[in-house]
Amino acid sequence: MEIDYEKGTLLWYWYEDWIVVGGFAVALVIAVWVTGRSSWNVGGLLMKGLMIASVLAVLPLTLIRLGVDIDVSDDSTLGYLSLVGAIGSLVIGLPYLVISRPIKDEEWVRRIMPAYRTAAGVCAHYHNKMTVDTLAEEQMTAISLVAQELPPALKAIQANSWPRSSEARRVRRGIERALREYISSAKLAMSLFAELPRRHPNTAVWESTSRDARGAIVARISLETSAARQHMADATAYFNPTTWTYSEQP
Repeated sequence: MEIDYEKGTLLWYWYEDWIVVGGFAVALVIAVWVTGRSSWNVGGLLMKGLMIASVLAVLPLTLIRLGVDIDVSDDSTLGYLSLVGAIGSLVIGLPYLVISRPIKDEEWVRRIMPAYRTAAGVCAHYHNKMTVDTLAEEQMTAISLVAQELPPALKAIQANSWPRSSEARRVRRGIERALREYISSAKLAMSLFAELPRRHPNTAVWESTSRDARGAIVARISLETSAARQHMADATAYFNPTTWTYSEQP
């Protein structure tokens, strides 16, 4: 149908200046965002329904403006409906996104915090022991601790649903990447240390093993975990450890 709003009116500007198309795009983006962030309880289903209704309200006039022939008997009602849909998506959707972000992130943080604290403690111990001045037996103990403790911690974090905010999702990806890198570096360290007795057959005990040989292993492991250390630091900053009790500190 051909839309003919009175020139100079709100609906005329809304339609003739293609603002309706922009309004539809905004409503669609907000609807997708809210739908992805809201849960499947009563409140979440209500938000999903409202956002879908907003998009559907703007859709007919948008299609007509784009050249699609749709038979509509009352173009004024169609115009005001599209306005209500676009404005409604902003008025309802944006506050929900702002309010729901910290709530959803806090829920996710509470779920993964036990596993994260365990992993952070193991990683911190690993760094403290992987130095040239540390006894080789202590280094091997730290390496074994990484190999034993981090895989279950990683699985526990992966078992939780993804957080809602993009920042928390970035933190989660960083944690997972860091733990995989730590596990890989521990396996590498174990294999490198296993070669030392063959390369130094006259060594009676670990502590008398060539300092230079152990130093080369430590340097390589430090390089392997450089990115992982940054990911864990970012996660710790996000989790705000100043609120942790003394017993929670890694």
